Amino acid sequence: MSEFAFPGDPLEIKASEWNQVRRQTKPNSSQAVPRSQFIPETYYAKAGGSGVSARSGSTLGSGTVTLYYRGASNVLTTTGIEVTCYNISGTAVDADAWLIISREYTSRDFVVVVESCEAAS
Repeated sequence: MSEFAFPGDPLEIKASEWNQVRRQTKPNSSQAVPRSQFIPETYYAKAGGSGVSARSGSTLGSGTVTLYYRGASNVLTTTGIEVTCYNISGTAVDADAWLIISREYTSRDFVVVVESCEAAS
């Protein structure tokens, strides 16, 4: 396996000695980037009272979400941090829905990965 990932390389996942998962692709075709720089950031979040709007054509939807972390006894606990999150889906995210969100590598934007099937309680 090479030390660098290039456009078109398959997504490879490996566990490091710290049991972290590293993303093995390169987002920018202008130069090679060491694989160790690709560590995906995934967060628990809760959509705000307006939810996250749907994509319209090639324009991403957006909305405010609050970041959470997994606390004691697996209870989701708010960080109190609100961020703008983008949605590529043609379906809006419901208000107060639980989400898994991630950060896009080049822009550092937060993006919806998956929405819970039920509203947050």
